[in-house]
Amino acid sequence: MKRFEYARKPDGYWTPSRIRKEAKKYKTRTSFIKGASSAYNAARELEILDKVCVHMITTQKPKGYWTKDRIINEAKKYKTLADFRREGSAAYKAGYRRDMLSTINKLFK
Repeated sequence: MKRFEYARKPDGYWTPSRIRKEAKKYKTRTSFIKGASSAYNAARELEILDKVCVHMITTQKPKGYWTKDRIINEAKKYKTLADFRREGSAAYKAGYRRDMLSTINKLFK
């Protein structure tokens, strides 16, 4: 008996119509990836991902959203730098890219 057995779909299973039907079950791309990764990957390979995800809501902030002020205001919501890094990861990463971690770290002292 094998330790892990996965129900693998046969080659060619993910047709565009099956992918569309599967994608309709999800509201976001993240939930689509987590719930049906093989369908998501097939959509990428067939270059139809944007078409099958058109009904999904976008959870990503627009480019340029994380200004210095917004990053600092987001950081102030947390008690420790570790909490900020874990729970406010998008703002933390933006602060890291802007070389603001020393400024942010002062908020927690």
